[in-house]
Amino acid sequence: KFVNVPNQYNKKERQFLPRQKSTIEDDHGKGFCKNVAKYETFINIPDHINFHPVIDNCFNVYSPLDFKPDEDECTADDCPNIIEFLKHIFGEKTVHYHDKAAGEKKEYTTFDLALDYLQLLYQDPRQKLPILCLVSQENKTGKSTFANFLRLMLGANTAIVGNADLSSDFNAHWATKNVVVCDETKIDKVHVV
Repeated sequence: KFVNVPNQYNKKERQFLPRQKSTIEDDHGKGFCKNVAKYETFINIPDHINFHPVIDNCFNVYSPLDFKPDEDECTADDCPNIIEFLKHIFGEKTVHYHDKAAGEKKEYTTFDLALDYLQLLYQDPRQKLPILCLVSQENKTGKSTFANFLRLMLGANTAIVGNADLSSDFNAHWATKNVVVCDETKIDKVHVV
């Protein structure tokens, strides 16, 4: 059964939870189970563009996004606050890269790399990406807001965890997520790191 369960931040997360046959029959009557789909197993296949809830009779535990993109091309004028926020978080420093295979020197800005990163998270969520570490000694710089932005963008496929989650033996609520954000100022224990 799909259930909207509040997480530790009191945000509702859609979860697919097992039910006993007897509970289903109590709720819906005998014979109802004949109409309930049965699956071979659970899988986790991330896809935001061509999402399938069932693949080869296996139930996909990855969550579809809560929105569908607009057909029109997005410009900076469509989302000026997001653009300014990302520039604030990542800056616009020039990064030099020497592509030895092509024999070319390239330049990017950190802002452009951030946009590429977010685009890949959306368009190709199976691609392994570098781990982002947003570090600042100051408070109120936007690190937690960026975590919340990722949560809005990717929905239930993003988990925001803390020290207690990382040091716990239980990781079921974030084991299937595509993005896991550690929103802590300091990880206290070496074994957690």
